[in-house]
Amino acid sequence: MQITSIFPFAALSLWFEQLADLLNSGINLNRALMILHDLEPHPKRKIIISDIIEQIRTGKDLSEALSMHPETFSKTISELIRAGENSGNLKSV
Repeated sequence: MQITSIFPFAALSLWFEQLADLLNSGINLNRALMILHDLEPHPKRKIIISDIIEQIRTGKDLSEALSMHPETFSKTISELIRAGENSGNLKSV
């Protein structure tokens, strides 16, 4: 996984863990991302999450939205998410 100053590994790991928890609790992806956005204290991360939410609202998959931020989300992360989307098991990725 890519480590950046905006989303260091620990923060990125926690973010995906929280996203998985929200999805597993039955919250839809858009709402889960909005919750994570509202809870995010880091202004630059909020901007990235806002863009991801907007990309999903325009019809893009989460993997596509993440891949639009290669400085934050590596190709490996985007591809893992894409595999989860394609298999219908996004919650378990």
